[in-house]
Amino acid sequence: MMKSLARIGSLARSMVYFVVGVLALLVAFGNRYGATTDEQGVLRRVLEQENGDVLLFVLALGLFCYAIWRILQCFYDQDGFGKSFPALSLRCGFLFSGVAHAILGGYALALIYGLRKQEGGNEKMMAHWMLLQPLGRFVLIGIGIGVVITGFGQFVRAFRGTFLLGLRLPKRGYHLLVNVCRFGIVARGIVFVIIGVFFLNAGWKERSREIGGLHKAWETLRMQPYGNYLLGIVAVGFMAFAIFGLIEGFYRSAHRARKTKA
Repeated sequence: MMKSLARIGSLARSMVYFVVGVLALLVAFGNRYGATTDEQGVLRRVLEQENGDVLLFVLALGLFCYAIWRILQCFYDQDGFGKSFPALSLRCGFLFSGVAHAILGGYALALIYGLRKQEGGNEKMMAHWMLLQPLGRFVLIGIGIGVVITGFGQFVRAFRGTFLLGLRLPKRGYHLLVNVCRFGIVARGIVFVIIGVFFLNAGWKERSREIGGLHKAWETLRMQPYGNYLLGIVAVGFMAFAIFGLIEGFYRSAHRARKTKA
């Protein structure tokens, strides 16, 4: 069952990430069909297609499969990571990922039933509410620090190769696959760092408009010197991360981590 959940879920999640990257890449090339959007924006675009409600329902089921897989990984430790502090941190990451993708799957269902939401604004509403609370600015700063640390953690994960733990990659094209995965993880880490800085600025300046998600991160890259090149590189990185997601779902070897430690 775990293999099926992993494969179906990873396929759905990777499709979403891949389209996010493709749309951003089109923007970098000046194509009018491109968009600097996030996962929710991709789901809205799917709904606009012919038979979009059916496609979106299939994607929602896939996202729920991914969520269940990650949550089971956390609580049942199928990969045998153990109970050390790094292992528990990783397993908590699985839990948060599972919850996040369950919410995304719920959003997809809400779109199907006509509960459509406008793009963006959720982060600003949350930040505005938070800033009205006692010590709210410090909570935002704390979130920002956590997200930035997570981003740098992705860099460490990529360059130390810890993402390979529990994977059994084919020998043919092994080094190419590793480098694609590494590139994708680094690109995602860059976006995490940018979003974390948004939270830090919002808390430090006590201005909710400073905050933003993936859409604002894309636009921030685009506004830098050689912005379209930066946007294009990170967009391709997101597509590489989608490939990593597929590899993670299809080439995971259960209990590999435990065997590695033995």
